[in-house]
Amino acid sequence: MRTFLEKEFACVVHRIQESLESDGILESACAQRNEGMHKALVTGGGGQQDVSVILNLYKRPYALIKQLRAIEAQSLRPKEILLYQDGVFEGICIPDEIKDSFDEIEISESNKGVWARFDFARRKAQSPLICVFDDDTIPGVDFLANCFSEMQKQEGLYGGNGVVFCYPEYYPRAESSFNIGHYVPNERTMQVDFVGHAWFFKKEWLEDLFTNTQVLQDYKIAGEDIAFSLALQRKGIKTFVPPHPLGQENLWSSVFADTYGTEENIALHRDSKNFPRKRKMVRDALKLGFEPLVCKDKQAFLTNYHSYIKKGKLSKLRFFIDSWIKPCVKPMEKKIRVAIKKFLGIKKYQKR
Repeated sequence: MRTFLEKEFACVVHRIQESLESDGILESACAQRNEGMHKALVTGGGGQQDVSVILNLYKRPYALIKQLRAIEAQSLRPKEILLYQDGVFEGICIPDEIKDSFDEIEISESNKGVWARFDFARRKAQSPLICVFDDDTIPGVDFLANCFSEMQKQEGLYGGNGVVFCYPEYYPRAESSFNIGHYVPNERTMQVDFVGHAWFFKKEWLEDLFTNTQVLQDYKIAGEDIAFSLALQRKGIKTFVPPHPLGQENLWSSVFADTYGTEENIALHRDSKNFPRKRKMVRDALKLGFEPLVCKDKQAFLTNYHSYIKKGKLSKLRFFIDSWIKPCVKPMEKKIRVAIKKFLGIKKYQKR
């Protein structure tokens, strides 16, 4: 075990500790971010860019008004704002005062799940760049500009809440992964395994999302997030979370996550069936060829790891134990208990 620890963590973490989080690097990153944001706002005139925004109405019409206003207030103004209503439910309708604010509205009579809004974007969006938002995600005023400027530096899938696997086969247990983004702010753009809550990408990539991912599409209310990153992995395209600096919520993807993302009977993550569904979903993604950073790119994984523990979320030893040791030991716990009881002479466990 000591050899594994030294190989996987000590040497690499020591190197990145001396190079990644120094004040000089952070200042440089901040200056580059501001310069990129400025270019995003002045290129194309008046801050408008050829970006389509896709909003989704499910069961939160009260959040839709605030979400629309947040999009209209973006420093980088989208070319169009489209709305997809996923199902018709009693008491749920598009508020009258905002119906005329959308360039196009499509209403599905039945609930088709989380994949349908991406298909809607594929069919209806007119811009080469698209940003799809969850219905509980209300961005800071500079989020689109943030994603756009980072996209100019490196093409990729950009999102609001990044997930980094430590032990993917045990996801979504808390110690099996950690987050980067508005839940755990990041000073710089970070590569992650997959993103959620908001997705900023090229429209042409939507064809890839719906190619050879049917196993994940069958989940209907899950799987679109990891499937998108899987599809782009096949093309050599990476997944990122743009900067979410602490105290600069104007750049964040979500500023009301604790308000609109936790409602009973609405938030999918509160569904009792969500845990086994997500576990099976990730295992299916792995079978389809998804490669987590922890397996494919140790340097990127450890960069995230270092950033995460530096914020005081976990000590290095605790992180290692929770993320690597416990998932490995858990399947053996019963056998270990039985072996100990046999050794102690407890009759129930003695051979007859």
